Amino acid sequence: MLNRIFGIVVCAVYITSWFVPVARYGDTLSSGTVPGWQALRVSLSPLWSQDFPVPSAWYKSALMVFSGLSNLLIVIVMGLLLFDFKFKSKWLKSAVIVSAVVNLHWVLMSGTSVDALIGYYLWELTFIAVAVWLLLGKKESHRTV
Repeated sequence: MLNRIFGIVVCAVYITSWFVPVARYGDTLSSGTVPGWQALRVSLSPLWSQDFPVPSAWYKSALMVFSGLSNLLIVIVMGLLLFDFKFKSKWLKSAVIVSAVVNLHWVLMSGTSVDALIGYYLWELTFIAVAVWLLLGKKESHRTV
């Protein structure tokens, strides 16, 4: 039961991160900040940019696209866990952990940690929480009543 409640809270935090400010200097909100949904568009923008890949910054473009696509991974894993699908997934747990670490590049590599807002931290927290959720799910399934 606690596993299910934890999952619902994680999903709510993830959904919230899509609508609250993620970074400064956006053009969507009147305050000049970027909400989560627009940050996704920014992260995937190298795919349709005329300049993709930029030879001097190909790794940044790759990180941006990976970050955007990691949202698909996290939604799938949250769905599997929330609806209690039984699966053996050492690689899924590893993929979620790798995604959480790689997504830190938005504040670590770009030097924009002062520009990251609450939405970014909520979004990043969900990746860490889903990894914990995967661990909790395995432990809870071994309990006896």
